[in-house]
Amino acid sequence: MRQITTKIINDMKKGLMFFTLIGALALSNGVWAQTKVGGFFGYGSDVDQWGIGGIAEFGLNDKWAISPSLLFYFAESNSNYKYSWYEFNVNANYYFFKEGVANLYGIGGLNYIVSKSKEKFGDENSTSNGELGLNLGMGSNFDIGKKILPFVEMKFVLGEADQLGIFFGVKYSL
Repeated sequence: MRQITTKIINDMKKGLMFFTLIGALALSNGVWAQTKVGGFFGYGSDVDQWGIGGIAEFGLNDKWAISPSLLFYFAESNSNYKYSWYEFNVNANYYFFKEGVANLYGIGGLNYIVSKSKEKFGDENSTSNGELGLNLGMGSNFDIGKKILPFVEMKFVLGEADQLGIFFGVKYSL
C-alpha cells in the first residue's frame, strides 16, 4: 500500500512540475495576453469511460500554441476490482484559420496515460501501468465574442494505448 501511495504522490509531483514549467516558459516569452485556461469533459474509447479535466493554452504567435491538459476518467469497478485512469497531454496546436466564429486547429503532441487497478477485498493487491503515446487530431474554439471560448477536440492516440478521444469544454481568456 505504501508503494502505491508513493507512486501516486510522485505522479502528481511530476504533473505539477510539468504545468509549472510550461507556465513559466509561457510567461517568460510574454504570451500572457494569449493565455487561456479551462475545463472540459472527455471520452476515451480504449478505457471506455468519460472523464473531467483541466486545460491551458499558451499562444506563441498567431498560428502556434502550446496546450497542456490533465484528464481524470471516472473510475469503474466490478465485484473484485476498482479501475481508474488519468492522462497528461502536451500538445502543439497549429491554427489553420482564426476568422469568423470557428477557429480551426490541428493537434500534435504527447500523451501519457496511467491505468490502475485495486483489489476491493482480500490482501489489497494493486497494480499501476503508464504508457506513452502520440496525439494527432483536430479542434476548434468557438469565438462567441466574450472571454469564454467553448471548444471541441477530437484526437487519436497512437502508441500502446491506442484510443480515440473526444473532448468538449470551455476556455477562459486571461
